Amino acid sequence: MRRWGAAAAFVAIVAAGALALALTAAADERRLAFTTDVLPTGLAAVIQPGQSACERDVHVEQSFDAVQAYVWAGRPNPRLLVTVARSGGGAVLARGVVPAGFARRVDFSAPSVRLSSSVRSAGFVDVCFRLPGRKAVGLLGHRDTRADPSHAVLVTARGRDRELGTDLRLVFARRQRRSVLSQLPAVFHRAALFRPKPVGAWTFWALLAAVLIGVPALLIRALRSAEADAPAD
Repeated sequence: MRRWGAAAAFVAIVAAGALALALTAAADERRLAFTTDVLPTGLAAVIQPGQSACERDVHVEQSFDAVQAYVWAGRPNPRLLVTVARSGGGAVLARGVVPAGFARRVDFSAPSVRLSSSVRSAGFVDVCFRLPGRKAVGLLGHRDTRADPSHAVLVTARGRDRELGTDLRLVFARRQRRSVLSQLPAVFHRAALFRPKPVGAWTFWALLAAVLIGVPALLIRALRSAEADAPAD
């Protein structure tokens, strides 16, 4: 009986811990939707007047209505026109403007642009920054690791793409906060992108279920086996 009491206590502790984690995740609300998963370690694109720098084939993990870029520009800095369109030359979904004079530092700034409309999750988009002014601007990022389909290109004034071999550092956000718990499906889906093909988001759900259900079940089974093997008094 003592063993069964210990097992019940262990199961209760696991359940209480899981409940505490769920409540914490539900209460922790954030505006961050997702990022391009690269650090702004250097110049990923240099935009000349009349050109655009685009991050192609960005997977929209969650809905967003704001985008933040890391911009290198001297003072006074020119404005940038931002467009979000469906990948492959599809329709424009949202627009925004990085205003002139945003730079607070001589080297780089990270302005956040509110878009004209919300971009829904699922699918892929191209995020472009066009320079209509007369002064070159740089966007920070990192070399393309090819861990996902997204990649940076420079669009010339004639509309031709030139591969840069880099990724732009972009941060996508939303005006309304969402709990960490509600973002769990997107987290698992993102993790599955960096695993072998047979592994999907379902794998992480199965592992979570195994921890919450399987561990207590194995403990109870072990106690039953030990009790059956114990010598009778």
